[in-house]
Amino acid sequence: MQTQLAEHKAKVYVQKTVRKLWKLYLVRKKFLSMQNQVVKAQSAVRRVKHRHAFLKHRRTTLRPVRVTVGTGHDMVVSDWDNGLSDPYIIISAVSKGVQRWRCDVSVREETLNPVWNETHTIPGVNGDMKLYFTVIDQDEIRDQFMGQGCLDLGDRVTNYWLHGTRGGYVDIALDNLIFMPAEASGAPVRIDWDFLEPKGRIRVKLDIGLSLSDVCGYMIGPPSGIEESTSVKGRAMAKAKGRKLWVSINDGELHARRSMGETKPRYVVKLHDPRLAIITTTRDGKPLPYILLVTKYSKFKFIPLNKYEIDRWRMAFLVSRMKFAAASAADAAKGPEQAPVNAAKAMRLADLAPHFLLKPANRDRRRPRRRSSRGRSITGMQLK
Repeated sequence: MQTQLAEHKAKVYVQKTVRKLWKLYLVRKKFLSMQNQVVKAQSAVRRVKHRHAFLKHRRTTLRPVRVTVGTGHDMVVSDWDNGLSDPYIIISAVSKGVQRWRCDVSVREETLNPVWNETHTIPGVNGDMKLYFTVIDQDEIRDQFMGQGCLDLGDRVTNYWLHGTRGGYVDIALDNLIFMPAEASGAPVRIDWDFLEPKGRIRVKLDIGLSLSDVCGYMIGPPSGIEESTSVKGRAMAKAKGRKLWVSINDGELHARRSMGETKPRYVVKLHDPRLAIITTTRDGKPLPYILLVTKYSKFKFIPLNKYEIDRWRMAFLVSRMKFAAASAADAAKGPEQAPVNAAKAMRLADLAPHFLLKPANRDRRRPRRRSSRGRSITGMQLK
C-alpha cells in the first residue's frame, strides 16, 4: 500500500514537473518570437532612418552641375519693327530666396526659335536649390523680359537629384516672372518685365556630378595661380600665404574662386597636366592632412576647411588625374606611336608623386649658414 502511494506521488510530481517545463518552454518560445518580431521591427526602422539620412545627405551635398541649354521654341515677339527677338538667358541657382550662382547664355539675334547648345558648369548646387531660366530680349534702350522657367532640383517628380538620373533634354515652359535675377553687386537686373506676355519653351539638360572626381567646397589654398609666382634664383616661391577659396573639381580641372557665387574663377589648374605632381601621402604611405601640388619650381598646398572631408578631396584629386591623364596624353602625342608611351607615363605620375616630397637638405649639399641679427642660424629646405 505504501509502495503504491509512493509511486503515485512520484508520478504526480513528474507530471507537474513536465507541465511546468512545458509552460516555461511555451513562454520562452513566445518570448523569442516576440523578441524576433521586435528585432525585425527595429531593423526596419533603422533601415528607413538610414535610407532617409542617405537621401538627405545626397540631396544637401553640394556638387558641380553642368547645365546645357539647347533650343527655344515659339518665343514672344519683342521687336515690332521686324517681328523677331534677340533672346538671351540668365541662369540663376537660388537657395532660400537668395541667388547663389549665375550663368549667362549668349544672345541669339533676330529669331523666335533660337539655338544655343551652350553648356555651363555651376560649381556648387544641391537638391534644395531651384534653377530659374530667365529669357530676356536684348535692346538698345532697355532689355525686355520674355519669360521665366523654373526647375526644382528637389522635386521627386522631376527625378533629377534624389535618384541621380542623367537623361536627355526636358522642356520647360516660360511663364511670368517669379524670381528677379541679380547682378554681381547684388542689385536686381534692370529690365522691363510688364510689357510682354510670356510664351514659348526652352529645352534644358542637366548632368549632375555624382562621380568621385566631382567635388566642391571651401579649401585653404594659394591666392594666385600656379603660374603666377615670382622666381628667386631659379626657384619659384608663392607670393602670399594661403587664403580661403571656393574650389571645385570637374572634368579633370580645378577651379578656384575667392568666394561662393563668384562668376569667373581666379585660376584654373589642369590636374592631368604631366608637369604637375599630386602628393597625398608621405614616403611611408601615411595619408597627409592636405593635398600638395608640385611643379618643377613651385609647391602649392590645399587644405580642406572641413578636416573630415580630406578623404573625399584626396580621392577627387587622384581619380581626376588618373581618369583624364590618358586621354590628355593621347591627344597631346605627336604621332600614334608615342600615344601609348605618353599615356602610360601619365598614368604612372600618381605612383611617382611621393618621390617629389620635401625633405631637409643633406649636410654635404646644405647651403652655407648665415647669421641673423640675433645670432641664430637660418637653414633652408630643398627638393629631393
